[in-house]
Amino acid sequence: MLSQRCSRLINTAKEYGCLTSLVDAVDTVNNRQKRKLADKIIDFFAPQGGVSGKTLAMWGLSFKANTDDMRESAALDIINVLTDAGMIVRAYDPVAGENGRKILAGNANVSIMDNQYDPVDGADALAVVTDWNQFRNPDFNRIQKMLVNPVIFDGRNLFSRNFMKDQGFTYISVGRQPVIAEN
Repeated sequence: MLSQRCSRLINTAKEYGCLTSLVDAVDTVNNRQKRKLADKIIDFFAPQGGVSGKTLAMWGLSFKANTDDMRESAALDIINVLTDAGMIVRAYDPVAGENGRKILAGNANVSIMDNQYDPVDGADALAVVTDWNQFRNPDFNRIQKMLVNPVIFDGRNLFSRNFMKDQGFTYISVGRQPVIAEN
């Protein structure tokens, strides 16, 4: 929504001959921020042959918890970047699943699932994109058994780095040092 507001503000300012460089910069930063998690995922898998053919479980499609609204959702940007690179994405959202199915219907590398743990089964990693309460305290033992690799990308910084280390996960979040699982 912020990007839409920025676009409207930019267009209105240009109509009146005003400079828009500050608003343009804000819009650019906001759009780049939405891609950050996708970039972290690509960087992580690069030494392993890249993301092509790998499967990512994704929790969260809506732009924020407690809504089915996917406008301006970071999940859409992340999905598009990763699937364009050949990654398979299996996603779950407690409310926005139907909207996700409609919006992403043309993307053969995406499937939307009805159960929180279904996308995780056999996936190479899990990405948490929306901060739904039910994602804050999941069954980590179950997740670790279901994932091919114990890797979690957390775009919402929901979990403690120390806790994730103690649980044996490689944990990559935003604005914090990654935790690398010891084998």
